[in-house]
Order: sequence, then structure tokens, then C-alpha cells
Amino acid sequence: MNSEGLQVNTLFYPSMVMEPVTNTSQITQFTFGEYLLANYASVTEVVEALPTLDFGRLSLQGMPMEMNLHWSVTDKSGDRLVIEMDEGRVNTYRGEEAMVMTNDPSLQQHLDQRKEVVSSWENADRDTDYGSIGIGNAHSRFLHASYFANKLTEPTSVNNAMMKLSTVPYRVPADAPYMDFGNAMMGYATEWILTQSLETDDSVFEYNWNTVRVNIYSMMGKEFRIPLDKSFMVQL
Repeated sequence: MNSEGLQVNTLFYPSMVMEPVTNTSQITQFTFGEYLLANYASVTEVVEALPTLDFGRLSLQGMPMEMNLHWSVTDKSGDRLVIEMDEGRVNTYRGEEAMVMTNDPSLQQHLDQRKEVVSSWENADRDTDYGSIGIGNAHSRFLHASYFANKLTEPTSVNNAMMKLSTVPYRVPADAPYMDFGNAMMGYATEWILTQSLETDDSVFEYNWNTVRVNIYSMMGKEFRIPLDKSFMVQL
């Protein structure tokens, strides 16, 4: 995120199509996010600039696979954009279409599939089949996040807003089958979630491995135990 509140996020996108780099002035998939943050302050500025930019794929020796990416861009106004480089063109999705982004397939395919189930969301309850079958594929994760984002109401504070948003993404568990990356890696786990306010710059970073393990008895001693019928709670 830059000083103007423009934020860029990137995810692995196997379908990315970009011609190889031919000169040192081109913007590669590795520098695209940095370039946007260094030069623009809003989604509108990014949209206007995209047709003028010269892109090129950079392949790095030693990488087990090609690093294919796509990007989401947001700004302080709440405007948002997803950028995908597909065969022969740069595709962009803006506003409500760009609310959720996941690894694959293209956002257009996700949106087309969402149209098939979105009618069931209006009067949904806890037993509604909103289209997701769990966490095993990106399409289901897209539907999960889209559905629960659709149910969010106006927050009462910045902390309340970040708490709500942090519950929307699906965490992929370790060893869940995902796809063959061509290097014997079939799955991966969600290690962290970052939730930020572009208005206040408040951030909450949740790292799955950062765990505090305590023993309550060691901390407080067993004498704090009391029968429930003797506790003040019994009055309630």
C-alpha cells in the first residue's frame, strides 16, 4: 500500500499470458505491482494508464514453475479493480465484480458460475446451498467469499469492519488436494490473512503459526476453581 492509500495484491494465476521480455524498459509480472504503487494514487488512474503500459514476461532460472500472476487494486474511495492478462489482451473487472479474487480460473469464469446460484442468496438461511462444496477448489472458495461478503452489513467501527472482513476468506488447510503444479507439489496451506483499513491504516495480521500455548493452572493455580453452585454465575 502506498502513501495515497492505493493497495495492490497479487495471487498465482496459471492462465496468465504475457509475451517474453524484449527490452529492459518493459514492466514484468514481478514489478507490475510495485510500478502501480510508485506511480498512481487511485484505481481510476490505474485504469487510464493500463493501455499505455508495455508488459513482458520474465522467467527466472531455478524456479520450479513459471510465475503467472494476476492483481487486485483498491483505493481509499472503496473502488476496486482486478487485472488479468489473458490471451491477446488485458482484462479488467471493476467495482462489485472485483469484490473477490482467487487463484484460478479467470474471474470471468467465476462470475459466470456465480450467476447460476446468486438468486438463492437473497432469502438465504443457515441451511441454504449457496453453491460452494468446501475448500477443495478455487471456484468453491470464490463462491464462499462472495456469499459471505454479500451478507456483510454496515460496520459500527473500524475494528468491527476488519473483524467482519477477516471472517470471509476461506483458509486452505495443509495437505488439501489442489492441483499439480508440475513439481510434485499438489497442495498448499493458507499461512496468513491480512486485514487493513485504507481510511485509518489500521491492520490486523493473522499468522497461523504464531500460536500461544498456555496452561491455565500454571498461570492461576488450581485454587481459583470453585463449584458452579457457589459461583456468582448461579444467580444468572
